[in-house]
Amino acid sequence: MWNSLEIVKLLVGIITPVVVILLGILVTRLAKRMEALQWARRTIIEKRIQVYDEVAPQLNDLLCFFTLVGSWKDLPPPEILSLKRYLDRKVQIALPFFSQDLKISYNNFMSSCYKTYGLFGHDALLKGSINAHRQVAGEKWDPEWDSLFVSEMSGIEGAAQREATKRSYDELINTFAIELGIGLEAPKLQRSFSKYKTDDT
Repeated sequence: MWNSLEIVKLLVGIITPVVVILLGILVTRLAKRMEALQWARRTIIEKRIQVYDEVAPQLNDLLCFFTLVGSWKDLPPPEILSLKRYLDRKVQIALPFFSQDLKISYNNFMSSCYKTYGLFGHDALLKGSINAHRQVAGEKWDPEWDSLFVSEMSGIEGAAQREATKRSYDELINTFAIELGIGLEAPKLQRSFSKYKTDDT
């Protein structure tokens, strides 16, 4: 008859290979799961980068137009309205690949640039300086473009609006950087808008 020690040795001899096999299966499954998660994350990041590459130049055009910096003189008002429709479509389609923070930052920036009626068939209005754009366009200005703008704001109100637009743009770009997982952050919005050259002529 077998004694207890022999039985234990037999059980250990049987159980050990089984445990090793089970551990091997578990490790393999975990490795495949990690690989799948890494692939999914990489795919999402690649999609986010693609979206950013498609919308970043247009977002910068909006910044220039509404804050009177950079290439703002080369951007006619109807084109800026078309940009809103283009960007809205691109961003709305891509939102499943981004967090809620990106949606909020995007909406905040667009709200700083456009006044929307919320009614079907009504275009948004531009929150920009009619006078500045009219003066720059000169004879190229189409009087019908006046109706594309919110009424002209005072100098103080206009400066405050441009400040808000620049701040919301920085927040949006900062959110994009975080979403892309590159560890970059836009400046913490401590800069005075006066540091940005504004050309009102």
